[in-house]
Amino acid sequence: MLFGKMMLRFRIPLLILLGIVCLIFLFVIVVGGMLLFPADAEPRGYAWTADTQFSVSDHAVSVEMRDTSLRVMLLTDMHLIGVSDGRTGELVRAMAERLNPDLIVLLGDQCFTPFNLQAYGYLIALMDDVGIPWAPIYGNHDNFGDAQKNKLGSMLSESVSGLFQYGPQGMTGSGNYVLNIVKDAKSVHTFYLLDSHTTAISDNPPVTAEQALWYEWAVKGIRTQAGGDVPSTVMLHVPLPEFVPAWQEASDSGSVLYGEKREASCVPDKNTGLFDKMIELGSTKGVFSGHDHLNNFSVTYKGIRLSYSNMSGYGSYGADDMKGATLLTVNADGSTEQELVFYKK
Repeated sequence: MLFGKMMLRFRIPLLILLGIVCLIFLFVIVVGGMLLFPADAEPRGYAWTADTQFSVSDHAVSVEMRDTSLRVMLLTDMHLIGVSDGRTGELVRAMAERLNPDLIVLLGDQCFTPFNLQAYGYLIALMDDVGIPWAPIYGNHDNFGDAQKNKLGSMLSESVSGLFQYGPQGMTGSGNYVLNIVKDAKSVHTFYLLDSHTTAISDNPPVTAEQALWYEWAVKGIRTQAGGDVPSTVMLHVPLPEFVPAWQEASDSGSVLYGEKREASCVPDKNTGLFDKMIELGSTKGVFSGHDHLNNFSVTYKGIRLSYSNMSGYGSYGADDMKGATLLTVNADGSTEQELVFYKK
């Protein structure tokens, strides 16, 4: 009776009150999952320091180019919620059937839900059913919920067609790894996959200085083992700070290669120098990211192509006319071509 009188007095509709309670409950689960279930103490991946010797066989996953090119489908920001994810599953299946890729790379935020354990279970079953080799990297939201990255990683490692690797031990995040594309036993192109780790103070976490050092170590190691420079692409979820001046410069000069910018680029406040390291080393020709659901542009900046991929899911904000994938074609000479592909039911 007292509760009912209070509701009448303050004119708080029951549905709004229940909604507030649900939001508080979800917040407690998400934050509690992050705080109460820390990453496993057991070391995962390989031991690494900058002084160790890079080995393709030990520190990279080889992907064989069986034809004159390798077709790679990029998906990002599925934002699975762990229940009722059928629409996103339909998109993934339709795009895979249409593009017939040799490899699929997921650019992060496969989920953002308290039920990320269930979401990743659905994801792995979906991708294994599609049956194409696939390599995921984490975004800044994947480990919100009841499973941390080592648990998710152990699930990914059980995938029949998955290529996920834990990467180096002792580094912020998990799942920093190398995909080395090989044609006739020769390295022709390399993908460097970087985890956009979660932080408590930013939704746009920067690449760490240690990740940049690991990238340099891997690039130099590939060069040494291949007997020369190998073209490469960097893939990560959160765009680099250089995406902002790159768009402005291309927009002002009318040199945008494709796509649109419908929202501000959500880049880190701190620049840890990865882009400058790319220029210095001369290997990386392109960078792909997700994170911003309403951006899908591609521009060239200081000789490196910076591109967003189309959003590939329905679990968060976005625009239906920007949903789909990116097709990245790696040629036998190491050069690449890319295009946005839109999902049409």
